[in-house]
Amino acid sequence: MSSMTGQLERPIFRPLGGLVLSCLFHGTLAIIFIGWFTSSIPKTGVLPPAISLQLGVYQLEKQAEPEINHAPKQHMTTREESLPEVVEKVDKLPETAIVDNGTLTKVSEKKRPPKKTIPQEKKVIDEAPVTTQESMVTSAPASGSESSSSANFSSNASAAVSGHQGWQSEVHQRIAKTKRYPRAALRYRSTGVSHIKVVLDSRGEVIAASLLNSSGTKILDKEALATISRAAPFPTPPETLLVDGRVEFIAPIVFDTTSI
Repeated sequence: MSSMTGQLERPIFRPLGGLVLSCLFHGTLAIIFIGWFTSSIPKTGVLPPAISLQLGVYQLEKQAEPEINHAPKQHMTTREESLPEVVEKVDKLPETAIVDNGTLTKVSEKKRPPKKTIPQEKKVIDEAPVTTQESMVTSAPASGSESSSSANFSSNASAAVSGHQGWQSEVHQRIAKTKRYPRAALRYRSTGVSHIKVVLDSRGEVIAASLLNSSGTKILDKEALATISRAAPFPTPPETLLVDGRVEFIAPIVFDTTSI
């Protein structure tokens, strides 16, 4: 029996002893770690609470002391006392007459007399005949001279215009007679207007002939210049058209297939 009890007690006490040793070991490690952690925390400059309480009490006592003002008291006047009394003056309006029915009577205004206008028309009428008579007397000779000069000028101008128109019509007839449609242009049925600048002398001879505006076809332009050379000499131009013994005009030569 003793051998059996000894065998039972041995396995029980062994784990208890190991547990106690491990607790002691871990406890010492925990104490060492806590001491190291507290020593590593930096110290801050926070004041202890006792000092802040004392400062607060001192400030309250200092504020509690009343301030004594030794200055002389000033009497404040109100705005109502300082302002003078304003007396409102009301202008008396004219009283209107009261009728029994309660209506107001209208006061008739005085009519202003109309201003007298000074008649000036009579003077103008009286002076008008005098001026007309004087103007008729003074302008009578001038009107006769002007009428004669204007008649001479109009007759000369009309004669010159009629002479110019007659000479221009003769020139156009001469060009129309000598104008031909070129055979080379019949194939393409070309049409157009060639403007030729012509310079004549006092006898109607051609001094110069040049193309001013083209018809768009070279064949028609050449034929227009040839037409002017065939029409020369032209009728003698009037003296009123001569400038330095020459006359310039532009001859439009029309080429159209309908006239063929």
